[in-house]
Amino acid sequence: MILALAKGDRAREELILDDDLIVRHLVEAMVALGSADDLRVRLNHLEQATKLMNGYCPFLLSYHRANTGRFAGGDGFNIQNLKKVVGSAIDAELATGVRGAISAPPGYMLVSGDASQIEARILAYVAGQSDLHQAFADGNDVYSTFASAQFHCEVRKTLSKTNPRFAS
Repeated sequence: MILALAKGDRAREELILDDDLIVRHLVEAMVALGSADDLRVRLNHLEQATKLMNGYCPFLLSYHRANTGRFAGGDGFNIQNLKKVVGSAIDAELATGVRGAISAPPGYMLVSGDASQIEARILAYVAGQSDLHQAFADGNDVYSTFASAQFHCEVRKTLSKTNPRFAS
């Protein structure tokens, strides 16, 4: 048996939480090494852009570039991907450092939002589906509810140790 240790693989998520401290540290080190180059590129981009713009950092977004039609990052950097990391303590620390290095100019406020399921939420609102819109607002798992009705049996997401709300 070969363990799948790519990002998001269940085996990797379990090893990050392993009871054996040595195993946990080895996996965290592997993750840190794997993401270090990407982090360096992002930090270098932010630093260079900020120097060129007298301390300000513009972010390029391309309209309708993602498969879903959403904005996507341009120029090799996507400001929308600076999310909080669940999993490795090292990844979380690095992500927090990058997010903390960004601030708004005086008189402005920097806001971070979660656009999870945004298309379905907006469509429910525009279509006048107040029941579906309310189900999203109440935090219900509408996708599992829909699948359960379609397959005539209970369908639900399994919970994981690393992220009990959004599991594979």
